[in-house]
Amino acid sequence: MRTVLPFIIMILQLCITTCAVSRPGDSLWVQTFTFDSIECRRAKFNFPADGEWDRVLMYYTIKCDDRTPGDKYPCGEWDVTTYTRVWRDTGQLDSVRHEQSLFKIDGRSPAELPICDTPVYEYYEYWHNPAPAAPGDHYLRFSDQDYVEIPAGVLASADSALSISCWLMGSPAQPQNDHLFEACAEGDRVLSVHLPWGTGEVYWEAGGRKQGNNNRLQREAPAELWKGRWNQWTFVKDCRSAEMRIYINGELWHKAADMNRSIQDITRFILGANCNANGGWYAGSLDEIAVFDAALDSAQAMNWFRGDTAALQPYLCAYYSCDSVIENRLHDDSGHGWDAEIAGQPQLRPFGVEGRTDLKPGPRAELRVDSLLRAPREIRFFEDEDHPDRVTRSRLAWLPQSALFSGKGQLLREFELPVSDTLHNVTRAWYDAPHAVIEPVELARYITPYGGGLDLGDDGYTMIRDVSAYMGLLQGSVDLEAHNGYELLDLRFCFIKGKPARELLACDNIWPGGEYIYRDLADNLELPTVLLSLLPQTERAVIRSRISGHGHYGPDNCCEWAPKEHGLLLNGRPWEAWTIWRNCGDNPIQPQGGTWQFDRAGWCPGSFVDTRDNQLPASALRDTLVAVDYFIEDYADTGGEEDGRYIIEHQFLQYGPCQRSLDAALDEIIAPSDADEFRRYNPVSREAIIRVANRGCEVVTLLRIRYGLNNGPQEEYAWRGELAEGDTLQLQLPALDWLGGADEQLFFARIEGVNGRKDAAPWNDCLYSHPRPLQFLPGEFVVETLSPDQGRAAENSWYILNEAGDRVAARDSFEDGATTRDTLQLAPGAYEFHCRDSAEDGMILHWWLRGYAPDEMGHNGRLKLLSLQDSLLVDLGYDFAEGVGLRFHIR
Repeated sequence: MRTVLPFIIMILQLCITTCAVSRPGDSLWVQTFTFDSIECRRAKFNFPADGEWDRVLMYYTIKCDDRTPGDKYPCGEWDVTTYTRVWRDTGQLDSVRHEQSLFKIDGRSPAELPICDTPVYEYYEYWHNPAPAAPGDHYLRFSDQDYVEIPAGVLASADSALSISCWLMGSPAQPQNDHLFEACAEGDRVLSVHLPWGTGEVYWEAGGRKQGNNNRLQREAPAELWKGRWNQWTFVKDCRSAEMRIYINGELWHKAADMNRSIQDITRFILGANCNANGGWYAGSLDEIAVFDAALDSAQAMNWFRGDTAALQPYLCAYYSCDSVIENRLHDDSGHGWDAEIAGQPQLRPFGVEGRTDLKPGPRAELRVDSLLRAPREIRFFEDEDHPDRVTRSRLAWLPQSALFSGKGQLLREFELPVSDTLHNVTRAWYDAPHAVIEPVELARYITPYGGGLDLGDDGYTMIRDVSAYMGLLQGSVDLEAHNGYELLDLRFCFIKGKPARELLACDNIWPGGEYIYRDLADNLELPTVLLSLLPQTERAVIRSRISGHGHYGPDNCCEWAPKEHGLLLNGRPWEAWTIWRNCGDNPIQPQGGTWQFDRAGWCPGSFVDTRDNQLPASALRDTLVAVDYFIEDYADTGGEEDGRYIIEHQFLQYGPCQRSLDAALDEIIAPSDADEFRRYNPVSREAIIRVANRGCEVVTLLRIRYGLNNGPQEEYAWRGELAEGDTLQLQLPALDWLGGADEQLFFARIEGVNGRKDAAPWNDCLYSHPRPLQFLPGEFVVETLSPDQGRAAENSWYILNEAGDRVAARDSFEDGATTRDTLQLAPGAYEFHCRDSAEDGMILHWWLRGYAPDEMGHNGRLKLLSLQDSLLVDLGYDFAEGVGLRFHIR
């Protein structure tokens, strides 16, 4: 039974469909979708057509089952956004506008289509007769934050003549702004190669100091030279002849004269990044990096390319074959001892693992190009004006575009071909018969739990939401949608008899609900200013906002994992602002799979998205129109977070004059309770916890509450404060003698006075709940803790409170990976045990690191309460996020 209804409602809950209604506080139940509604997620249901209702509650029960169609798991593996909506007829008519173009190609209707009547081929370029993969022949593959630091002494003798050569194959990520290498003199650039820059240009800078003062060669290079296949590049600086040159595969590709700036004393030489080693990361693979203190000419460059290296040995300062890496050091095979230091995690890969296209060319290798005929494209024509959607003829033609691919099929570049003809399109439009406009109104948005290993019990897991704001939509025949294909869903509505404090006059969408890109919201391209019409009898109005962040963009994985400020403008002025963020560490559905523990933007796995009501000030209600606009915090200029998204609903609720001034209502009994949503608070040992709402128009300043067990101890409690209309308050009621009642008793809480007067709505003043069975422990027991490792033991602590709220035992420090046993002796009484985790990730191993830092995953911890004979009393687990508690008694 649920804790949010009066006792008579709990009895009526046994009815599956409807019950007769006669008095305020009685209820009527409407059953919609059931656990057997496997595929049906939208249907029409009969709701009460008339009647006066104080509240409407939605009972949303999910259950794991092998019949769920969403995926192969009983509960869905992933957290999935689901919606509960009513589709209502707006009373408006619309007709669909249809358009048909004169022709289409691949389903598209371009305004102009250049075509080619002659066959078009695409080309594949590769090395023919590459060198066979020799045993032990490897290369280095770089990715983000990988680099090699070559000792600066390698360049000591290359003061007037220098050549640097290497084999390379850029990754598909090219072109991007990166460094093949950079060498500096006390932080100032002296040597640098961008291969390529993000524009596709190659830069070779040598001589001089500081950016802009270097000699530079610059030339645009086709993609096949810097990605998709292996090429040997050689960069030459000759101060004597004042010339700089670049050779590709032994052939001169570019040169320039008047390059006479000298090479300064190099203090740092970085391969694969800038010389600060903090950016410009090279994306690709390198092999056979060689440094010469001579300016290689064309014959020498070709000899080095062909493998005829004997004549060049006297000039070789350092040579890295990339075949030997010992303790992050890249061996110098020149014999000079200039071993280089590897940083990051570049991969040492053997040649040939990706086939012949992965091999370097041999001494007699040739570049070959194969051609493959492209299939012609079908162009469909729609030339019948009376039936513009009918195909009248088709034509085959080629687009005047071709492409060059690597031997592995990687696109290197595209190029245009001569055009034979150009087709020009026109569009015809027509309208069909008018139809009613049906719009969705969202009642709630639920995000499913991570289902790995999740068990929601034979009866499922029930959540209750107040949907009274939508009671005007829940009348008669209702077109209801409740998406969830990942758990079974049972959905019921409870209508509670009574006159509401204010009549709901209207509930309208302000903007179309749905998913919006962060960039469009921040740039004010979506959700523009709207004029809202106030009804003449409106005396209270609320803008309801329901916003959840999604996506993993930018450094903070926006918008799921990034808190951002959202807000509303009222008549052009800032009005309300709040941050979309939710603490997930106290999630009642736990443990789950996945990353359920961590805070998110407005939601948690296995919970409803936060809903916020913003009440319009009384001054705004004096006019017939109010202007409302939405705003959001600007996105960062760099990082890409602007591509994240938000799912947003804004609704405008209008209420009439006050019909009941004084109405304090008992909203929920949180403890003691057997309600699914309050498992973390139960069973009880000390205070009872209730939630009170002000449903009247008068501010509540005094409450007198009686509570206790129906045939056991009872107490009275007086609260003083200020509770405004529509607000709620969670109260802790002083502890009862829970042992003084008989088993199977009901707990009750009842409001017996409000502001010193009688409450105007007595039907919502009392709630009953079923307490969970009390937890008992022996007077002596052991707290056994297996701490997590990887420095995480310091995040954990535990303590025990007695009936007075005093700490009677605690532990604030643990040793990493160690088992700690604390033997406690407690006097008879009521206690609370709490274990906290400051990082809110419990004692679970960090399994999400397994892909890139497996050594940092650690192991699962464990928290148990044992008898002195080591028998298990309570297993509190390890996957409890920010904390776990146990409320217990000692007789």
